[in-house]
Amino acid sequence: MASEQEYYDLFARKVKNIKQGSGGEYMGLCPFHNEKKSSFSFNVRLGGVYNCKSGRCNAEGNAVKFAKHFGIDPVPFYSDKYKRTDGKQTGRPPKTEGKQEGKPKLNAEQLQEMAIRYYKKGSWKSDVDSLTAMLEIGIDDNGRLTFPYHNDNGEVVGIKHHKGSKDGQKPYWTLGDGSSKWYLAEYLPNYDKSKPLIICEGEKDAVQLLRKGYNAICGSAGCGSVPKPLPIFKEYPLLYVLYDNDESGELGAERCASKIYKELGIECRIPQWNPALPKGFDVSDDKKWVEVPRAINNYKVLDHAKHDQKPSQGKEYHLVGLLDAFEMNIPKPEMIVEDILNERGNTLLVAEDSVGKSMMANQLGLCIATGTDFLGYKVPKPRKVMLVQHEMENGEQVDRLKQQSKWFQINHPESFSENIKLHLIQEGDNLAITDQFEVLGNTLASNPDIEVVVFDNIGQSTNVKMSDPDLIRNELKRLKDLCRLHGVAFILVAHVVKVDWAKDKDLRKNQIQGGKPVSDWADNIIQLMTSALNTELVLFKMTKVRSVHNKDGITTKNMNQGVWWNRNGDLLFSDRFGMTNWESHFIGAEKYERELELVRAMMEYEQPFTTNDIINQADQLHPPVSASTIKGYWLPKLINGKMGWLTKEKHGMYSVNTKVLDFITADPNPSDV
Repeated sequence: MASEQEYYDLFARKVKNIKQGSGGEYMGLCPFHNEKKSSFSFNVRLGGVYNCKSGRCNAEGNAVKFAKHFGIDPVPFYSDKYKRTDGKQTGRPPKTEGKQEGKPKLNAEQLQEMAIRYYKKGSWKSDVDSLTAMLEIGIDDNGRLTFPYHNDNGEVVGIKHHKGSKDGQKPYWTLGDGSSKWYLAEYLPNYDKSKPLIICEGEKDAVQLLRKGYNAICGSAGCGSVPKPLPIFKEYPLLYVLYDNDESGELGAERCASKIYKELGIECRIPQWNPALPKGFDVSDDKKWVEVPRAINNYKVLDHAKHDQKPSQGKEYHLVGLLDAFEMNIPKPEMIVEDILNERGNTLLVAEDSVGKSMMANQLGLCIATGTDFLGYKVPKPRKVMLVQHEMENGEQVDRLKQQSKWFQINHPESFSENIKLHLIQEGDNLAITDQFEVLGNTLASNPDIEVVVFDNIGQSTNVKMSDPDLIRNELKRLKDLCRLHGVAFILVAHVVKVDWAKDKDLRKNQIQGGKPVSDWADNIIQLMTSALNTELVLFKMTKVRSVHNKDGITTKNMNQGVWWNRNGDLLFSDRFGMTNWESHFIGAEKYERELELVRAMMEYEQPFTTNDIINQADQLHPPVSASTIKGYWLPKLINGKMGWLTKEKHGMYSVNTKVLDFITADPNPSDV
């Protein structure tokens, strides 16, 4: 199966003025007729299906058909399951289960013509969406919906007519291959495999789930028969079997889950509908899109030992051969923020109170939403962000964001408007009794486009004791489950335990509240501390970086860095830089009052100055400092990495490190985000 890039490159050879949409869809000028307004749609995630929406031509099909029309080699776009020679099939697809066997009574071209006729019938052209057009969903002469079933090469092999509006009107097949098969199976290689796959009961349900951003398929026989489970199911992190809210749906879902477990060893989750819903309620009935997300988050798992589906006494690891794993083309998670956050990753942002961690979390969210580099760390592209906080009143958070977001609104108005959403605490919310992770799961299910969640903070979002490692570990497992289920990345704000900074003189993972279970859970960790020498300066250290995306393998892990915080202005951090006088920032200027007086006095000398200049100036301090103390103790302390206030230019010659002195005296003026 071709990659998304290969599909794109195929169409880019003939389609002009291409613009990217959502869900793998692109629009451009139709290559089949002359036009000035783009009406040609193609989708690189759905096997290269295309259609023209202008009404002036009947262009539609898949990548194979497109390539053949323009004299391009179609072989790269054939399914891997088929052997091809010069575009002719020499092998056969595996046999499918079902009653109908033998060759279809209508060939692929005849079925395609019929599918197109049904698609064009009625009022579809006035209200059709791109998904309906690409799947060629139509209406037959009796007003029933029609759903073409395709093989892996996009050829129509059968057309299913949906059940009629009157009771007792059962679905039926046009004269094609009506055997039991999976609807939309040809798109499985191109779905987003970082998200779960949902198996539903009917075609309408599958299409609705696709519209909502989920991966979906269904069996052609509804809950009555389960097609043969496909090995590609193993490439998805989770499988859900979501059938209708009735006895047949419940039994059918269990039957499907059991068969998949027996043949593939995959443990499916079976979503549970709200018991207050009417009998027969299904995905297509959820007009407000509340019940489906709720059911998905409220799932059960079969006890397969009771079903005698497998002799195993519990869940097993999913094992594949190493070469098989290589051929699955499992992508490395993409970088969201260099060194800080990856797709479906978890980052901790840790500090004590009043350091500005919540403001930095907001700034990270704003940078990700607008595709703005964060303090020099690369942010390759804008992404959808949700800000969630449980500490402040709504007005306080909104006021902070108004100040922080001015630069982003001016410089990135479109992405700022579209890509970031804010959670507002509602009157009556009770954090003490509400399971916030359940609420978060329901919210993500209802907003499947969210890619990054900034969560402030774990201490206010769970009822478990942060001092209990087992309870914390279980809570974080739930959060990781949400991450994999919904394909999102988390930035989680956290606190530190009580620390004797003058003793530690560093930022370390063992200072994080919750201990090792919390630090082990995180992929990346940022730790912050206000400098004891200047409250505008925040010490910044990446104490954990799991995945390095720099091509040279360069990372800022464990590098001592500083950033300026404009706490009385736009509340943004800026000017990240490496620091050499790290330990002194944990002690405070009062500990070095006399040393500071000397260094400030040396600022008045011509740079560089001599050892004798330092000794002479030290003699003027009150009380004076002896030459032996200067040479044996003060100079080594002021020059080395612990303080770094002086720079040794050459033997016996020194200068003041003005950048370091700024830490104590400067009033920074941030210039960027």
